[in-house]
Amino acid sequence: MTDPRPRPQYGEYAPIPPATPGPEVEAVTPDPVSPVEKPPVDQPPVKRFSRDLIITSALLVIGVWDVVTGFSQYSDLPTLIQQAYDQLGVGQFTSTELALSMGALINGGRVAILLLTIVLSLWRISKGKISFWIPLAGAVVAGIFVGVCSVIVMTSDPAFVAFSQGLGS
Repeated sequence: MTDPRPRPQYGEYAPIPPATPGPEVEAVTPDPVSPVEKPPVDQPPVKRFSRDLIITSALLVIGVWDVVTGFSQYSDLPTLIQQAYDQLGVGQFTSTELALSMGALINGGRVAILLLTIVLSLWRISKGKISFWIPLAGAVVAGIFVGVCSVIVMTSDPAFVAFSQGLGS
């Protein structure tokens, strides 16, 4: 079988051969009475990433365990901060009302972040997309949230302010 066209140079498109008349093909129309529709053949099946599913599930279980076990600690945030003060030698923690309300806010925020993380992870898993990073991102967001709330409580306490001013001199 030989091709009558000239051989193209490197990087050059081959010339298009002239159209040759061929037998006419009749257009096929689908039968409107057909009760069974076949699924499209050109769509690949949804891939399941079993390793991603296992890692995502394990990270979500760790997140649930962390929120459940940390709930009692953040409910009694003044005691937790006083223990830190005792280790640092700061003095007596006095902003207990603010700490109690921030502890409730921390618990509620951590539960909300966990629920959002679970929903987003399940949604991405159902789409067949990689989702192990969502629990990791949720942990980072929760950590930043807890850190900011803790800093707000500690910097509003007069004993901590006096201690931090004494470190600078």
